[in-house]
Amino acid sequence: MSTPSLTIQLITVSIITLQRQSAHNNDANRIQWNSSYDYIVIGSGSAGAVVASRLTENPQINVLLLEAGGPQNVITDMPGATPALVGTDVDWQYKTVPQTEIGQAFIDHRINTPKGKVIGGTSTINWMLYNRGNRRSYDNWVNTYGTNGWSYDEVLPYFKRSENNTDPEIVRQNAGYHGTNGPMKVSSMPKPDQILFLFQNVMNKLGIPTLDINGESQSGTMIYQLTVKDGTRSGTGNAYIDPNPHPNNLHIVTQALVTRILFSTINNNITATGVQFEKDGQTFTVNATKEVILSAGQYTCSLPNPIISTKFVANSFQLCHK
Repeated sequence: MSTPSLTIQLITVSIITLQRQSAHNNDANRIQWNSSYDYIVIGSGSAGAVVASRLTENPQINVLLLEAGGPQNVITDMPGATPALVGTDVDWQYKTVPQTEIGQAFIDHRINTPKGKVIGGTSTINWMLYNRGNRRSYDNWVNTYGTNGWSYDEVLPYFKRSENNTDPEIVRQNAGYHGTNGPMKVSSMPKPDQILFLFQNVMNKLGIPTLDINGESQSGTMIYQLTVKDGTRSGTGNAYIDPNPHPNNLHIVTQALVTRILFSTINNNITATGVQFEKDGQTFTVNATKEVILSAGQYTCSLPNPIISTKFVANSFQLCHK
């Protein structure tokens, strides 16, 4: 069987590229929206995309998803292009404050801290390493900050529900810790660099076992799995809202920077009732009849407002005071 000519291959790649970009753009072309929704989700990142998609599985619920950035593109889809995304328009381009003892290889001692400004948020520009975090961090949120419902055993079913792990050996060896039917595809590296195995062998000789860091024990060494599907990034944007799975009741507005959450006193309780956002040089107000869900990234410094519930920002609170 003959191999297709280079011309045919290039044409095929071009068609696929155009199709993917068209699908991405379709999520970012809304110019009209309702004056009121059941839920307003601020931020379409690693959490916001999931929340919006899950809510709109109920066709009776309507959701407005606001994203400060724009759509994904064929570059963000390419795992190998990740380094090229830093400092572009899909990155908030944050930098650390100058500090004498760190960042000495960087201009003004300021280190880039990439954060996604795009559908899918930072899951669209990160390095795709599939690591859920340490069990004790989740349990500590509950024990220290009272975030009931967020212990590791309580969140594990949701990790499994989101995951489609394609490595049968990982799944078999870690029964009860992985899902195989979720929208987010997780795969093992097809051709790990051989130096990784040499390093792992040395670790084993020192008594450090090879294991699955997302399994029962996390004290050991592992060659990471990746959130990659058939050579394409599988962030929450691609997995949950691109293309929009519920266009009739999930309205996605991009290039929409939320500047204010509106509050009212209802039955002696202060309640979020809407948002203001800027788009194309204009300010718009939209109301929420049920909830406003703030999913616009995490704090990485001291909390600016002491009245914010530590339950609401438990993860951030821990990061600030670690």
